[in-house]
Amino acid sequence: MYSTIDIVLSDLEKKIYRILREESTITIEQCLILSHLNTCDNISHQTLCELTHKDKPSITRLIDKLESKKFVQRVPDAYDKRKKCILLTSDGRSEYTKMKNSMRHISNKAITNIDNHQLKIFWNVVNSLIDNL
Repeated sequence: MYSTIDIVLSDLEKKIYRILREESTITIEQCLILSHLNTCDNISHQTLCELTHKDKPSITRLIDKLESKKFVQRVPDAYDKRKKCILLTSDGRSEYTKMKNSMRHISNKAITNIDNHQLKIFWNVVNSLIDNL
């Protein structure tokens, strides 16, 4: 049985994903990979697993998709040629910037007609939910 918060979060997530699908060619999960690479380029699969809390097969699939779109590139590790490091390409950096701008646009759209007092209450509730978990 779903609680009210489950329904609200599910509806919110669906709307955000719908808008992002219209504005970008990558998923949230792929954007997370690009975000980490944008911060710290040339990192290993294992490091991406640790940063994203995902298993190696999941990261490999995400990287495969990003590589097929020319957003990332696998290169041999400088110290261990058996390992591959992941580099963000210029196309990947552009796509990440585009996605980040889309997220900013969605955030601004979401808070339209909500005053600062309501936002403060909202964030207090969200922080309480996080603290409770």
